[in-house]
Amino acid sequence: MTMTSPTQVNHRRGLALPLLLAASLAVLSGPGLAARPKTAAPVDAPPLWGLGVKGCDAFLTTAKGWDQGVDADIADYSRYQDWISGFVSGLNLATGDDVLRGAGIDGAMRQVRAYCTSHREADFFNATMGFVRSLSSLR
Repeated sequence: MTMTSPTQVNHRRGLALPLLLAASLAVLSGPGLAARPKTAAPVDAPPLWGLGVKGCDAFLTTAKGWDQGVDADIADYSRYQDWISGFVSGLNLATGDDVLRGAGIDGAMRQVRAYCTSHREADFFNATMGFVRSLSSLR
C-alpha cells in the first residue's frame, strides 16, 4: 500500500475539480435535455446545453402544472430540480463553498420561480445564476 501525502492529495484535488465540473456539466446535458437558445450566440461563446437554456415561460408552465398535479409536469419539474442540483454541486466543487448558503434546492427553486415570474424573457440558467450571485461572491 502506497501512502499519499496531503500535498499530493490537495494537488490532485485542485486538478480534478475543473475536470469534475466539466464532466458534471456534460452529464447534465445528456441526450433528451439539449435545447437551442432562442437567439444566436456570439461566435466565441461556448455552446449551452440542458434545461438551463429553456426560457422562464417554459419553466413557469411546468411549475404551474406541478402545482396542479399534472404527471408530465411533475416529471419535468423534477428535471429542473435535478438540473439545479447538478449545477450547484458543480459550482460548490469548483469554489469549495456552499454557493446557496444553506438555502437548499427547494429554496433555490422558489427563488428562481419568483425571478422568472418577474422576468419572463429570461432563461432558467440566468434566473438560477442570479439567485446564486445574490448569495455568494460569484460574479
